[in-house]
Amino acid sequence: MRKRKNYADWFAFYEQYGSDAAAGWDYSRAMSLLGYYYLAGYYTEEEALDQSMETAVVIQSIFDSWDDFMENYFLGYEYWAEESSDERRALYEEIKAASDSPFQLDWGMTFEKTW
Repeated sequence: MRKRKNYADWFAFYEQYGSDAAAGWDYSRAMSLLGYYYLAGYYTEEEALDQSMETAVVIQSIFDSWDDFMENYFLGYEYWAEESSDERRALYEEIKAASDSPFQLDWGMTFEKTW
């Protein structure tokens, strides 16, 4: 029964958000995996950074802001984990409020390879 409701919820998300309904979650996971690939020796540091920058450009083109990206991430997380994202949302709000928060960076910043 849970799976059927999950699919129905997902279809509603798809109708509302289109094919990028869980892209925030997917791209966030991709960025994490790129770091793991480097740590495992599968990618060199430069390869991981290059791929991360390419992924960041795609993310930036799909979403309008950090909040837009994170709302989509939470949606994807809830679908994947089959649980609430309340704890993750609270952590995001806490980090976002910090004076040295990475979420203070301009969403529309230009990416530049410096490695």
